Amino acid sequence: MQVTWLETDLFTVGLGFLMLSMGLTLTFEDFRRRLRNPWTVGIGFIAEYLIKPLLGFFIAMTLNVATYISKGNLALSLLFS
Repeated sequence: MQVTWLETDLFTVGLGFLMLSMGLTLTFEDFRRRLRNPWTVGIGFIAEYLIKPLLGFFIAMTLNVATYISKGNLALSLLFS
C-alpha cells in the first residue's frame, strides 16, 4: 500500500492543523507549572539549540573519519553531512 498523499501540500496542511489543535489544548495553568521551575525550560532550551547541533556535528564528523579510514567515497559522505 502506497501513501501518495504524503508527498503533496496536504501533508503540510495536515501537520499544521495537528500542531494547532494540540496547542489549543494548552491552558494557562500548563504555562504556570513550567514557570515555577525555570531550570527545566532552560535546560531544554540549551539542549535544543546547543547540545543537539553540536552532538549532530560530532557524529557526522566521526562518520566522515570512518569513511576516510575505510577508503570509502568521502565526497559522497560529505555531501550528506
